[in-house]
Amino acid sequence: YTVPPTGVQQPAYRAPFAPHGPYGPGVPPPPPPPQFGGRPPRPPKRPKEKSALGRITFFALCLALGGAAVLAVLGLHVPPSGFFALGLAVIGTGLVVGAWRGRARWLIAIGCVFALALPISWVSERADFGSVDRPDRMAVRDMTWAPGTAEEILPEYRTTVGDATLDLSHVDFTGAGTPPPPPIRVDAEVGDVKVILPKDLDVTVELGSGAGDAMIFGREMEGPQRDHASISDNGDDGPGGPRLTLDVQSGVGNVEVTR
Repeated sequence: YTVPPTGVQQPAYRAPFAPHGPYGPGVPPPPPPPQFGGRPPRPPKRPKEKSALGRITFFALCLALGGAAVLAVLGLHVPPSGFFALGLAVIGTGLVVGAWRGRARWLIAIGCVFALALPISWVSERADFGSVDRPDRMAVRDMTWAPGTAEEILPEYRTTVGDATLDLSHVDFTGAGTPPPPPIRVDAEVGDVKVILPKDLDVTVELGSGAGDAMIFGREMEGPQRDHASISDNGDDGPGGPRLTLDVQSGVGNVEVTR
């Protein structure tokens, strides 16, 4: 009589794991678990093709500047600012074309150099840095002019950046043989303007519009934006005698006309 099994049958005895581990010789290990959610590796990017736009633009820049230099040698007046403006136009055209076709980002650095040099050269061409011998030219500094006679007065006195002072208090406009005073223009783009006149001279002041206050013969006009005004004053001796027309322009700055 055989007793039926009553529980889970225990496996037969096996030798210890060592030295071959639990799977022993001839028993393959279980397969690795499958991995889910992994992305396949991206294919390597294709190297960007080098654009010829930068070389073409640089060649056009050299050609344009060389042509301008030839014209200057042949006698055509080409100011330095003209070279920078021409170069900036060529580089700007290349960058605009590069927005659709090709790439030439390194042109931006050259364009920045030309963009900075253009206003500097333009100002230097029109400015007389520190000379009072040419008051009709723009100057970048505070300027003071004090002619001694009516013959020494110029029709125009200008500054670009800086205060302008015209002292006419010592000029005799009523002497024998003295020519009538010519119209005088005093112009300061950025800076204050001050004009000192003789006490007995009849004057008409044409004040241009600008940003700043104005004091004309004690009459005050407050900024920040003043309008054009025409003011006449006959001096201490009343009307009579020569009359001076004074045109005063100051874009940004205060204006004072006094005696």
